[in-house]
Amino acid sequence: MQDISGGISADEHGCFVYRVTKGNAVAVRTCVNVGDEFRSNHSFDENDLVSVDLVYPSRYPNSKNGPFLRLTDNSGWLFEKKHGEVLLERLPVQSGLWCFYVDNAPTGMALRCHPFDKSSKIDPEVLLRPMQMIYCDRMVVHPTNNG
Repeated sequence: MQDISGGISADEHGCFVYRVTKGNAVAVRTCVNVGDEFRSNHSFDENDLVSVDLVYPSRYPNSKNGPFLRLTDNSGWLFEKKHGEVLLERLPVQSGLWCFYVDNAPTGMALRCHPFDKSSKIDPEVLLRPMQMIYCDRMVVHPTNNG
């Protein structure tokens, strides 16, 4: 069988978590491009964790940019490297089943539909009450604080 990929890595689909390693904010792009004209109004700061569902390698074999990372909520793209500088590192995601309790008494916690949503509007309206047990099938340990 002949290799028709030309040495280009395949896309990866799944549940990935990256940590921002660069000291300054890393801007979200509106498309698969590192150009400043494609910056959105959103950014992530150093040590923020970012959820990604698609890793899209650069289609140029000698490129120092990429791979490109699609945010899980489809709000934009980040890139692991820009001009060879590492901006994000992939963290190991463990599969299993974990449970934990909501804290933040007496108000509980609300789910938001978007990570950049700072408003009090919740969509869908989901309120997790204090001491409510939540189950999760993925776990990531933050490397800087083990939490």
